[in-house]
Amino acid sequence: MFPWLVYWSPVFHFPFSGGVEQNIEPDFDWFFGRISPTSGNAKIEKRVFEEVGSYGKQLGLISEVLLELAEANKTENSDSLRRLSKLVDQIESIKTQEHDAAKQSLKTSLTTFRDQNPKGFEELMAEFG
Repeated sequence: MFPWLVYWSPVFHFPFSGGVEQNIEPDFDWFFGRISPTSGNAKIEKRVFEEVGSYGKQLGLISEVLLELAEANKTENSDSLRRLSKLVDQIESIKTQEHDAAKQSLKTSLTTFRDQNPKGFEELMAEFG
């Protein structure tokens, strides 16, 4: 009716009204994006981590080699060697606990599956032999 009034009409934007945009794409680079440029190349670190071995796997191998060398040279009196050996034992204990928990969880799931679907359970067992 009065098109010229639209120029004087106030526009209110209340909280959470109007254009709200959110990026929901998962960000998996948070770990490697934190590597400072002076400490290494983040692309190389990421590829090594994904394609070769995690930091834990790398450190585990280094620990094994050190302990084998120390045992071969009969240098068991070193305090740092005792600490490394204790650390490796604690890590192995945690791995054992986690594997036992995963085994128990799988056992519970398989028991439930067997009770609910005996034929499917037999097919699954035949698949894993």
